[in-house]
Amino acid sequence: MIIISYSILFIFIPIVLTSNSCKQHKTCNECIRDTSICSWCSMDNFTGTNRCTSEKENLDSWCLADHIINPKHNVTITENLDFNSEIGKVVQIKPQKINIDMRPGETVNFSFSFKKADNYPVDLYFLFDGSSSMEQIKNKTASKSEDIYRMMQNMTNNVFLGMGTFVDKNALPYTQFKNSTLTYSFRNRLKLTDNFETFKNIVKDSAFGSNYDVQEGTLDALAQVIVCKDEIGWRNESRKIIIVLTDQSYHAAGDGKWAGIFQPYDGKCYTVNGVYTKELEMDYPSVGIINKLAAEDEITIIFAVGNDVQNIYESLSQRISGSKMTTYKGREMAVILKSIYKQMIRSLKLKVHMKSDQRDDIQISFNPDCYKHSENRNCRVMGSEEKKITGTVKLLRYFGTENINIVVVFEGIKENLKININVLSSCDCETKHNSSLCNYGGTRRCGICECYQDRYGDKCSNPNDNSTCIAPDDDVICSGHGSCIRGKCLCRDGYEREYCECIRDSCLKDANGILCSYPNGKCDCGVCKCSPGWVGDVCACPNATDCTDGNNICNNRGICECGACQCQDIADWDARTVISKYCKLTCGEKSCHERQCLNLEPLALCYLQKSYCKNYENVIITTEKNLTAYNESDDWYQCPKLRIDVGCYTRFIYRYSKDKYELEMKIQSEFDYAETYYVIGGTCLALLILIGLATIIAWKYLTDKRDRREYERFVKEAAAQLSPCDNPIYEPATTTFHNPAFRKRSFVS
Repeated sequence: MIIISYSILFIFIPIVLTSNSCKQHKTCNECIRDTSICSWCSMDNFTGTNRCTSEKENLDSWCLADHIINPKHNVTITENLDFNSEIGKVVQIKPQKINIDMRPGETVNFSFSFKKADNYPVDLYFLFDGSSSMEQIKNKTASKSEDIYRMMQNMTNNVFLGMGTFVDKNALPYTQFKNSTLTYSFRNRLKLTDNFETFKNIVKDSAFGSNYDVQEGTLDALAQVIVCKDEIGWRNESRKIIIVLTDQSYHAAGDGKWAGIFQPYDGKCYTVNGVYTKELEMDYPSVGIINKLAAEDEITIIFAVGNDVQNIYESLSQRISGSKMTTYKGREMAVILKSIYKQMIRSLKLKVHMKSDQRDDIQISFNPDCYKHSENRNCRVMGSEEKKITGTVKLLRYFGTENINIVVVFEGIKENLKININVLSSCDCETKHNSSLCNYGGTRRCGICECYQDRYGDKCSNPNDNSTCIAPDDDVICSGHGSCIRGKCLCRDGYEREYCECIRDSCLKDANGILCSYPNGKCDCGVCKCSPGWVGDVCACPNATDCTDGNNICNNRGICECGACQCQDIADWDARTVISKYCKLTCGEKSCHERQCLNLEPLALCYLQKSYCKNYENVIITTEKNLTAYNESDDWYQCPKLRIDVGCYTRFIYRYSKDKYELEMKIQSEFDYAETYYVIGGTCLALLILIGLATIIAWKYLTDKRDRREYERFVKEAAAQLSPCDNPIYEPATTTFHNPAFRKRSFVS
């Protein structure tokens, strides 16, 4: 038998060799900080191997229940005011504060609700591009100001309107003339008010200016509108909306260098009496700082722009959280606002604020998911419906912080849910100073000794005591391979373990010269300790479970060696050429039935002729008188007729064994001579027909030849014996007389 060896390619990936990370911890604090959720045993007379173990293990036989330290998470609501729509006391989120005690690795759920307040105030500030090209839009907005105001009042009866304008920095090259009165960064024209008539007149009467370059100082003005709360008149309890109307692009941070302005904008308010006073001292704000300022106060920015700059502001809107973008051409401002505002108040979108360096270590999610997928249908709120949301928080690791603050905010509303996470990272154990269990040389806490400076070991031994360096059943310090330093063995090179009793790297190596086939295993005192899933002296073999596809081991066509099937060679008679890793043979994409029949024909002939057949191995051949009964069988494959001799045929069928590498073949012993009968009968009939035809043809030929000969002879005789035939009673019409004396002329009458 020939064994086919298949090489297996292993991709070595670093793996954690220990099955329980809890067991490596030596103190209670380290134990409960492990994300595997470990338990600590604080018994003084603990006799086990590890004081720290997984809470999933059987703890009853490990430690007394009263001494098991396994802190559990706890959720406490610390502020829970009822929903309220009264101005000055508005509450739309419930509860408002939650404390969570949890351990690293734990997943904790908490719940909160949102209910929209009736007639929640809206502060609507219009920020116009003050260039002359926008004058038509300004006038149109002024004429439709009452429509805008009435439309907003239909959705909430508490609406304030404000208005400001911007052009660009009053410096070259942004303006054509230095100190031009037509160029400025920002003017607050109207503080937020509920008098729409005043708003209408201010918008209508505002003078427009111009600048020299294409871009505008949009971000300069936008930053001042956001941060100057008193100047603009933003209310504490309101949904704050800024509508930016422009038909040109914008300057951003760094563009100020063209005018010699390099000082970065610091995010503060510098608008005094409606005028931005630092426009020639500070650079344009960055998009990032605009996003930060808007997010801090939950201000929604709507960019209503011309079609030519639609793509520019679409990109800007994507970089400013909660902002929207639309075009004003051909549309009424009231219609634009109504559409956007309805979308804002009917769809919830959550934001989560926490320190940036904590985001990778804290995992938070919500159901319904209004955080990452606010377009979720379950995030829609209709009318005064109360929307309940379940949050889930998980601390992925302990990173040294005991208190973590998370703020959950609903976009567009400054109300929030404050979550304070208290990380359970310290064990609450009784402390005993100068404990006798520590040889009066340390503090007993959580069942272990914390030694003073001049003591060492589990029991805080005396520095002159070498007993802790002598292995049980031995009387030599450090097994003769090291020195005892402060109660612990310091091993010489080549030796390791607690008592230096093991020779380092003394384990077997695999075929590649790697000790214990690392990372499949590690050398432990001369013996390879295999990782899960690996076996063998050098941990080079996967488990034997990879030798079966659910049926027999290697489909009975090979042996399982080193975790992989070593398959038998394919027999000469077998037409199947595709072999799987479990030694299962198939034909591949194309059928091999025709080829299999051709391979088996010599075996069938050899068997019938009772000759020596060298390829009989694993082929079981039997005969049956007639195979007609197998015609409809799905297990058997039918092969074409087999010619044994001239005019003699038979047939055979075959099937593959399912539980071992064999093929069973049946040959029909009742031969088919029908072809011989047909050939002999047909031949005789053909001969008879041919003879008959030949006889008829010969007879016809001879007859025709004789008749022709007789006819020719008759014609000759008739021509020789007979003259032309005269009618004896015929009288001609003329008579001729011959005068013998007159030869030249004759008379005819």
